[in-house]
Amino acid sequence: MNKIDNMNINNFDVSYFSITGHSNAMNVMIVRDKSRKIMLYVRMKFYVFNTFVIMFVIDDLRCIDQKENYLYENLVQIVGTELDIRKRQRLFIIQDGLINTTGSNECTQISSGSLAEGLNLPGSDLDIMNVINYKKVIPNVKDISKQTNNTNIAEFYVMETDFVHPGFSRLLPVEIRNGAYVTDTCYNCPSGSCDKGYLSSKRFLDHAMRMFPNMKACVHGPCISDEDQTLDLAFCMRSNLIPSNAIPWESRHRCQWPPNLVINRIINYGCLFVPIGPKILSNNESLWRVSFSVAEQILVHSFNFTQFLCYGLLKLTLKRIINTIDEVKDLVCSYFLKTALFWVSEEVDIETFHLSKTYYCFSLCLKKIISWVNTCNCPNYFIPEHNMFLGKIDKSNNTILLSVLESILCGGIDGLLHNLFPLDNTYNGVVSATSKSPFLLHVLLNVLLFRTVPYNKDMTTNGNTYHIQKLYLALFQCIMREDTVTGWLLYASFYYVTRQFKVALKITDYALSNWSTFLMMTDTRIRNNLYRNKHYYTVHFPMTLQERVMNFHYEQRSPLIPEELQLEVEFRDMAILPNIMCHCLTFLCYHHLGELSNRRHALRVFYLAMKNNKIRSVNTLSNAITILGVCFEISGDKDMAYQCYDEALQCDEYVCPSAETRISKLFEI
Repeated sequence: MNKIDNMNINNFDVSYFSITGHSNAMNVMIVRDKSRKIMLYVRMKFYVFNTFVIMFVIDDLRCIDQKENYLYENLVQIVGTELDIRKRQRLFIIQDGLINTTGSNECTQISSGSLAEGLNLPGSDLDIMNVINYKKVIPNVKDISKQTNNTNIAEFYVMETDFVHPGFSRLLPVEIRNGAYVTDTCYNCPSGSCDKGYLSSKRFLDHAMRMFPNMKACVHGPCISDEDQTLDLAFCMRSNLIPSNAIPWESRHRCQWPPNLVINRIINYGCLFVPIGPKILSNNESLWRVSFSVAEQILVHSFNFTQFLCYGLLKLTLKRIINTIDEVKDLVCSYFLKTALFWVSEEVDIETFHLSKTYYCFSLCLKKIISWVNTCNCPNYFIPEHNMFLGKIDKSNNTILLSVLESILCGGIDGLLHNLFPLDNTYNGVVSATSKSPFLLHVLLNVLLFRTVPYNKDMTTNGNTYHIQKLYLALFQCIMREDTVTGWLLYASFYYVTRQFKVALKITDYALSNWSTFLMMTDTRIRNNLYRNKHYYTVHFPMTLQERVMNFHYEQRSPLIPEELQLEVEFRDMAILPNIMCHCLTFLCYHHLGELSNRRHALRVFYLAMKNNKIRSVNTLSNAITILGVCFEISGDKDMAYQCYDEALQCDEYVCPSAETRISKLFEI
């Protein structure tokens, strides 16, 4: 039993909540050192005995790494606290209970999807499964005798497991002939080769569609969906027994998760059958997919808080990174991620899922997915022989997906935080204090520049120029060892703000000569498969640090930002693609040098670079369009400037905060 040492509680911020609903309440206390250096996570169990409260500390987490702490705090803001998650789960359980108690006896409603699992992420879906009560699936005709107590069942179907397509079954109707239950089996054809007599999944869906004559419904997989596909209704049938090829799941080797109580609940419930066949078959009407939706929901409800955070982190990575790349968008679905989390949870000690190891658990899941993509085989959690990648991921499209996933893994927690939560200033301080990374060098550089640049805009006439520039050069060289293009761009920004425009021009030209789209790290929509594949698989993989290029960052009120763009960093930092910033600096340098012809050419090149850019970064696009608008405004073309600012305001995911201000000031007299 762990024990908390004596400490002065006045030095800590304490958050405390209780999760009830069981005979013994589970309580969680979050204790943070006010210096933000230490966070304690304490799970306590209370037992009431003769009015005395006995407290047992069953989990104690100390000294969470600051990056993990930052990851935790951002995830909690998006995913919610454990109490939030449990409340959402209970809400849907209560809702289903009320509907099933007061509604029709023909169907039992089961809410599924991310919302019912307790995750309320942007884009979280809600699936409603309607289990038809008067239809029952059984393994064998002999099992009908076990259902005689249930007089509501009017139709029985025998499941015939398809071993060629594991995870799917044919459903054969049972008829009464001469007082006996029989199936209309075709004996002239090999088993499973003839569709005669089997229940058609297509006709079943068509019949379900007719139940909604006033709704603009469409078929969405095995579901009936509304016009906007915001709600999926799945009509299905239940079997009290799982298929024969899923039976080994109950007794296979695992560490501690899921516990026996959860396993027993899943086995006692059975499974569902939904009307959809394998994607790889053109004629698949006779096949029905075996669904373990209820079992999966039971598993998710048994997650501890770290498993939930890991689940949320996987979903955010899919939405904010993977699905922003056109070539791999929609190849990976959240169901694959959840399956990976199930497998990892089963294979490792449950103590691995500890708040201090959230990123580590995430990386285990990511490695699991990478191994699956490499072999083009994603084993179903309950029926491992069922490859869920069939018809979706194969050798023709797994190469670019592998490069994206491995880039995320190679970027580590720094890269993940940068891509998922890029606009929070807090992170730079957290990383700078704990790692030898470019962030530390950027912070040191900003401190020096804040001290010198405001007072010395013209460094060329200052008596201490040599020593100051020598110090800057040392810092820039350190940065360039980590990221060549970004390092040179920082150097160009320094010479620009110190009004050494010709030197800045030479540096931007050199930086652009080293720029290539396939060097970008994740958080991009890479539109050129040839470049990506050429770099990863013709040259070598993984890329070295020097070869990677990250988004270029200007800190809030950074002294490195051009004076013309101060509005963009007045209230927060700004991320921008390096090539875009190079074009901007080139235009501004020619503007200050009074070289109008070169300025016009630079603006044209900038415009074409934006128009033909092979990379679309959701976190930088609005900033880039706004900066282009600033350049048009400086050149006197207010109409083009207005178009740019307006387009910047229409961007999804992230909108440049200065675009609205600039558009309002554009035509002020």
